[in-house]
Amino acid sequence: MISIVALLPLLLVILAVAPPGVRTHRFLDWSVPNRWVHFDNTDSSKTRTFERARIEWLGALRQGDSLLADGRPVLWHARSGGTETFLTFYPFTRWADLDDRSEMVRRTNAVVGPAALERYDAGDVALVAPHFT
Repeated sequence: MISIVALLPLLLVILAVAPPGVRTHRFLDWSVPNRWVHFDNTDSSKTRTFERARIEWLGALRQGDSLLADGRPVLWHARSGGTETFLTFYPFTRWADLDDRSEMVRRTNAVVGPAALERYDAGDVALVAPHFT
């Protein structure tokens, strides 16, 4: 069953402003032929820890009136028994677009800093197999 009420936003907004050197998401064209998809499965008893870390991450991405792009523009959440699944989608046309995505993530991570990255990673205690891209 898909959870309609989730603590994490279903869509991360596409933004136009970021600090120098950090690109935000260009307009994402969902009609393109390819999707990068990442699966995070969590133990339901630990999902709130995972969600809190992701919500705090959104706060770290906030720069004034905009969010830095982090390569995760759309997140979908589903529940099934003792496992909850979070799917992250990123549309791309060419494989080289994923290299651009990786560079964008690297730059954003440099701006938010290691403390924010550690808090984000703290939510990973909730992850269970399978966990993959």
